[in-house]
Amino acid sequence: LFDKDITFDKITLLIEQGAIIKTTQITDKLTFEKYQEHTNGESFPLFVVTGTDSIQPFCIDNSPSPQSGDYIIGLISPEDNSNILVTTESDTEINPNLPD
Repeated sequence: LFDKDITFDKITLLIEQGAIIKTTQITDKLTFEKYQEHTNGESFPLFVVTGTDSIQPFCIDNSPSPQSGDYIIGLISPEDNSNILVTTESDTEINPNLPD
């Protein structure tokens, strides 16, 4: 379930270090690929909620392919939480202060 590198101990450690569970909408601007590019290996997508309101877990051998309009529920490290994703009422986008 989730990723080969994420164990119960890893989840516990990340939460103790300040990681949070965050929901991020995938859009035409913030594709799933961009979402993944801007994480530093210490953030993990856990579930995707699709436009049809189904919830699919990310699995090692069968991960969903989030599309525009879907939501990612992820465990976000303190570093990523503070500077990679900005959520606005109208859209979710990459923080403009980060290099592309």
